[in-house]
Amino acid sequence: MPFSEKAPVSAFVLTLNEAKKLEDCLRSLTWCSEIYVLDGGSTDCTLDIAKKYGAKILQRKFTTFSEQRNWLLDNVNFENEWLFTLDADERAPEPLAQEIAEVVARGGDGYVGFLINRRNYFLGRRIRHSAWYPDRYSRLFRKGSGRYEPKAVHAELILNGPVSRLKNEFVHYTYDSLAEMLAKFNLYTSMEAQMIVTKYQESIIWGSFPRGRFWHSLFKRLYDTLSILQPFLFFFYYFVYKKGFLDGMHGFLIATINGFFYALVSQMKAWELKHKKR
Repeated sequence: MPFSEKAPVSAFVLTLNEAKKLEDCLRSLTWCSEIYVLDGGSTDCTLDIAKKYGAKILQRKFTTFSEQRNWLLDNVNFENEWLFTLDADERAPEPLAQEIAEVVARGGDGYVGFLINRRNYFLGRRIRHSAWYPDRYSRLFRKGSGRYEPKAVHAELILNGPVSRLKNEFVHYTYDSLAEMLAKFNLYTSMEAQMIVTKYQESIIWGSFPRGRFWHSLFKRLYDTLSILQPFLFFFYYFVYKKGFLDGMHGFLIATINGFFYALVSQMKAWELKHKKR
């Protein structure tokens, strides 16, 4: 990249068996003066690739995305004021890297963080609809300005202060095959189910209605009914409301798997967990 010197930015990446995609990710971050890789227990050559690019490697057994990221913020003494993060299947193209370097050089223009649009690719095709575009995330932020909170399976960065947007985009190569997508979703649906069960157990709503009484029975029935309807509602959301049909077969697959299958399997796994606990 045409940088005379590295930008004063600390980048960090979470990994867990990401040997297939990590190298391109780290190559796109070579403009950063510091790179951290927090590994969740990889058994492939992920760590060898991280060492190849001079990344500082940390290891912590994977729990959740938000806990991993917050652990980094709490335990790492980053050398730079500005932090930038990507997932292993994401890339920072040269125009974005240049824009970040310029913004950081100006001190952030009075902002504590920046939203960056993500350009998604699925099975080799760019997705322009299906709730996948536009797709903005806080990825560049000032150290100490925010925390990660759980958002479904993934994590959302909540910043304390004014936030702006960058013009350029980063790239996300989601899945190269349906088999890879379904394998990843097996992990994600298990995590989602655990969150559903935890939320259900901690809720005080059901406890306020004596079991067997009319109102308790009615509200519980409504909740279960809505849970069953969720897969259909998600499919409609992705394919119709978010115009997934304009993405052709790729949009149909996203709506079916990411909407219908994901929601249905999550609810089924949650039911299984509740049934075992009983």
